[in-house]
Parts: sequence; structure tokens; C-alpha cells
Amino acid sequence: MKTITIFSKTELTEKEKRTIQDIYGTTKNPKEPLIAVFPRYHAMNDNMIFLDGLGDKDRNNAIVTKLEVC
Repeated sequence: MKTITIFSKTELTEKEKRTIQDIYGTTKNPKEPLIAVFPRYHAMNDNMIFLDGLGDKDRNNAIVTKLEVC
């Protein structure tokens, strides 16, 4: 298990959290599936995902969600 940090403008729903966990649990490279099925996706690096058009510089103004993934 590892922890990923998600930065977004609004809280993630339980369905969105499960979708992210499912993607990480079924693929070695989650970027392509996230782009395909997660419309809020914007960018990612290492153990971080940025949603809603947010980037690295927006960390302080974002809602932060920590999520355990396989």
C-alpha cells in the first residue's frame, strides 16, 4: 500500500475515491486510465494527482485528500 495525495478545488466523492483506488489497483501506469475515465484529472507526478486545473503552485489553495492505494 502507498499513499497518494490529491489536490482539488472540491471534495472528492466516495465514488471518485473508489475509481482512483481501482485504477491504481489494476495498472502499473495509472496516468492513461485516469485521463480516460476521470474528467477532473489535470496532472500528476510521483505520488500526487492534481485535479480541476490545479498545478503544483496551487497546493496551498487546494483541498487535500490522502488516499491509500495498492
